[in-house]
Amino acid sequence: MSSYCINVLPDERTIIAKENEYILDSTIRNGVKIKVGCKGGGCGICKIQILEGKVDRGHSARSVLSVNEIEEGYALACQTKPNSDVVIKY
Repeated sequence: MSSYCINVLPDERTIIAKENEYILDSTIRNGVKIKVGCKGGGCGICKIQILEGKVDRGHSARSVLSVNEIEEGYALACQTKPNSDVVIKY
Protein backbone atom coordinates (compact mmCIF):
# COMPACT_ATOMS: atom_id res chain seq x y z
CA MET A 1 0.00 0.00 0.00
CA SER A 2 1.37 3.40 -1.04
CA SER A 3 1.07 6.59 0.93
CA TYR A 4 2.05 10.18 0.21
CA CYS A 5 3.16 13.11 2.33
CA ILE A 6 1.03 16.24 2.14
CA ASN A 7 2.81 19.38 3.32
CA VAL A 8 -0.01 21.73 4.38
CA LEU A 9 0.46 25.49 4.25
CA PRO A 10 0.03 27.85 6.01
CA ASP A 11 -0.05 25.36 8.92
CA GLU A 12 3.44 24.07 8.03
CA ARG A 13 2.28 20.54 8.92
CA THR A 14 3.04 17.33 7.11
CA ILE A 15 0.35 14.66 7.06
CA ILE A 16 0.11 11.26 5.38
CA ALA A 17 -2.49 10.42 2.73
CA LYS A 18 -3.39 6.79 2.33
CA GLU A 19 -3.44 5.26 -1.15
CA ASN A 20 -6.48 6.50 -3.14
CA GLU A 21 -7.52 8.85 -0.32
CA TYR A 22 -8.92 12.28 -1.15
CA ILE A 23 -6.88 15.20 0.18
CA LEU A 24 -9.93 16.42 2.11
CA ASP A 25 -10.32 13.07 3.89
CA SER A 26 -6.60 13.05 4.75
CA THR A 27 -6.75 16.55 6.20
CA ILE A 28 -9.89 15.83 8.24
CA ARG A 29 -8.37 12.60 9.59
CA ASN A 30 -5.29 14.56 10.68
CA GLY A 31 -7.09 17.55 12.23
CA VAL A 32 -6.46 20.12 9.48
CA LYS A 33 -9.46 22.47 9.25
CA ILE A 34 -10.13 22.93 5.51
CA LYS A 35 -13.57 24.43 4.85
CA VAL A 36 -16.05 21.83 3.59
CA GLY A 37 -19.30 22.08 1.67
CA CYS A 38 -20.98 19.51 -0.55
CA LYS A 39 -18.06 17.01 -0.82
CA GLY A 40 -19.13 16.37 -4.41
CA GLY A 41 -17.16 18.91 -6.47
CA GLY A 42 -20.08 21.29 -6.94
CA CYS A 43 -19.68 24.07 -4.40
CA GLY A 44 -15.98 25.02 -4.44
CA ILE A 45 -15.72 25.68 -0.71
CA CYS A 46 -12.80 23.24 -0.30
CA LYS A 47 -10.66 24.89 -3.01
CA ILE A 48 -6.92 24.47 -2.41
CA GLN A 49 -3.81 25.29 -4.40
CA ILE A 50 -1.36 22.54 -5.35
CA LEU A 51 2.07 24.17 -5.11
CA GLU A 52 4.16 21.04 -5.76
CA GLY A 53 3.55 17.45 -6.73
CA LYS A 54 1.22 15.45 -8.95
CA VAL A 55 -2.47 14.88 -8.30
CA ASP A 56 -5.59 13.39 -9.84
CA ARG A 57 -8.09 16.29 -9.76
CA GLY A 58 -11.18 14.13 -10.18
CA HIS A 59 -14.50 15.81 -11.02
CA SER A 60 -15.36 19.47 -10.44
CA ALA A 61 -17.98 21.81 -11.86
CA ARG A 62 -16.59 24.48 -14.21
CA SER A 63 -18.66 27.01 -12.28
CA VAL A 64 -16.45 26.49 -9.20
CA LEU A 65 -13.06 25.74 -10.79
CA SER A 66 -12.20 27.53 -14.02
CA VAL A 67 -9.61 26.46 -16.59
CA ASN A 68 -7.44 29.42 -15.49
CA GLU A 69 -7.61 28.30 -11.86
CA ILE A 70 -6.63 24.75 -12.84
CA GLU A 71 -3.65 26.17 -14.76
CA GLU A 72 -2.69 28.11 -11.60
CA GLY A 73 -2.70 24.86 -9.60
CA TYR A 74 -6.08 25.09 -7.90
CA ALA A 75 -8.10 21.95 -7.15
CA LEU A 76 -10.96 20.84 -4.94
CA ALA A 77 -9.74 18.93 -1.88
CA CYS A 78 -12.89 16.77 -1.88
CA GLN A 79 -12.16 15.43 -5.38
CA THR A 80 -8.35 15.44 -5.50
CA LYS A 81 -6.05 12.51 -4.71
CA PRO A 82 -2.26 12.82 -4.55
CA ASN A 83 -0.16 10.79 -6.99
CA SER A 84 3.09 11.89 -5.32
CA ASP A 85 4.17 13.84 -2.26
CA VAL A 86 2.50 17.26 -2.53
CA VAL A 87 2.54 20.74 -1.06
CA ILE A 88 -0.87 22.39 -0.73
CA LYS A 89 -2.10 25.79 0.42
CA TYR A 90 -5.61 26.39 1.68
